[in-house]
Amino acid sequence: MIASYFNDGSGGFISNIANFFQKFFWADEHYVLGGGVLAGGYLYILLHLSCAQSTESRGKPSKKWWFVPGIRPGPPTKIYLMRVVLRITWGGHFFWVVLR
Repeated sequence: MIASYFNDGSGGFISNIANFFQKFFWADEHYVLGGGVLAGGYLYILLHLSCAQSTESRGKPSKKWWFVPGIRPGPPTKIYLMRVVLRITWGGHFFWVVLR
C-alpha cells in the first residue's frame, strides 16, 4: 500500500513532487544559487555566534593563556575581530560558490 505512493508508473503524489523538485533544481542556476545562499547563511550565523561568544568575556584571554601583548580586550577589539571574521567568511563563501 505505501509503496504505491512511490511508484513512478502509477503517477503517485510523492513521485510527482520528487520529479518536480528534480527537474526544477537539479543542474540549474536555481540549485547553485539556493545552495550558495543556504551555505552562506549557515556559515555566517555559525561564525557570528561562535565569535560573539568567544570575544564577549573581558578576562578570558589572560585566563586562558592566549593573551596577545598590545591587544586590549574590550568593545573596539570585539568589533574589529567580528569585521575581520565577517570578511573572511564572505570570501570563503564566494570561493565555495565558484567551486561548486
